[in-house]
Amino acid sequence: MTLSLNVLGSSAAPPLSALRKPSWLKMKMPAGEAYGDLLRLVNE
Repeated sequence: MTLSLNVLGSSAAPPLSALRKPSWLKMKMPAGEAYGDLLRLVNE
């Protein structure tokens, strides 16, 4: 798990925050409908 988190670049952010909203996701999509759409694309 630690290695995976480091790959996402969450080392700069707290573990809990990283699991909820990764730093890369935060930069591209703040939240709301856009966040849901992004999750759908990732799931597909």
